[in-house]
Amino acid sequence: MLQKAQRLYVADFGILQVRESERFRSAALRGVPAVLADFLSATPREPGQHTAVRRMLDGEDFVHSRI
Repeated sequence: MLQKAQRLYVADFGILQVRESERFRSAALRGVPAVLADFLSATPREPGQHTAVRRMLDGEDFVHSRI
């Protein structure tokens, strides 16, 4: 899935994260620079207070637009 998304969006690297309760962990990394991969793999991340992901988890409505 990650490889297909990378190809579709012509991305240099890809990150797939999965939600576990209120946190996200990196489930797959493809072509990610080593320093970033180490950072993302170290521990699950909780979205910041004012981020779009936090607002979505808190139940706020959102709109997905495709360009």
